[in-house]
Amino acid sequence: MRFLKEVLRARQNTGVRVVPTICDMDANNVKVLKLLGAIRRKPFFKFQNQDNLTGSDPPHHLKCTGKLFLKYHVQFEPGHIYD
Repeated sequence: MRFLKEVLRARQNTGVRVVPTICDMDANNVKVLKLLGAIRRKPFFKFQNQDNLTGSDPPHHLKCTGKLFLKYHVQFEPGHIYD
């Protein structure tokens, strides 16, 4: 959490306004976001009077979905895949 706060502080000191904080939602990242006050129903936290939206990165979701298809041997019947 100390590292994230350091990065957020440095970002604010530059004057750059970045709204989202994106991560891969690993258990450690989720824990830090919860400690900062972000929860599923309220996915943002306040840091130095600025709201920071949280979220997970879409490429990570695609990678996890692909791994699940391989793990459970998901197959599609002919005609169910569209060009």
